[in-house]
Amino acid sequence: MEAFITLGIGQSYIDGCELLADHLLKYTTADVLIYYGNGKPSYFASPRLHKINLEELTPGFDIKKFPNPLNPFIIKETLKTYDEVVYLDSDIQVTPNINRAFEEIKNITTYPLACRYPWYYTESNGNPWVGEKIINNIPYENQSTPTLGVCCTVSNKQCLPFLTQWIDNTLNLIP
Repeated sequence: MEAFITLGIGQSYIDGCELLADHLLKYTTADVLIYYGNGKPSYFASPRLHKINLEELTPGFDIKKFPNPLNPFIIKETLKTYDEVVYLDSDIQVTPNINRAFEEIKNITTYPLACRYPWYYTESNGNPWVGEKIINNIPYENQSTPTLGVCCTVSNKQCLPFLTQWIDNTLNLIP
């Protein structure tokens, strides 16, 4: 089974998730899951649309204090029910070809496939941002750019050990 997932923390992001879900439901036969917090989704419904309140889950960390591990957490959570998952940021504009993302599943070994691009905001107030710490803690083979972006991530059950490591390493960065 296949699913697209997205995440909205705060009402404006939840609204973006619903707009994304509306487009996905037009272009795919896969289920669409919206994980949300700090706001309420509308009553828009479809048999393939599932809205999951993060407050009803037990991620093991305070999403309001440190939301960064949410992406791997919701991917891992979704893989409990689905075999293949594509995570999309809520501000992504999809086209009718979005299902082709599932064709990339065959390229997965033990970690999710993600966009590769440099972060241009790796410093905050002159100090290195957490991205540098992640690079030092999670090795990436053939790394040619500073970091991975998770705006679009393709995963399957083979990724579960990596997702657990990703969550644990991110939580270990909390001061």
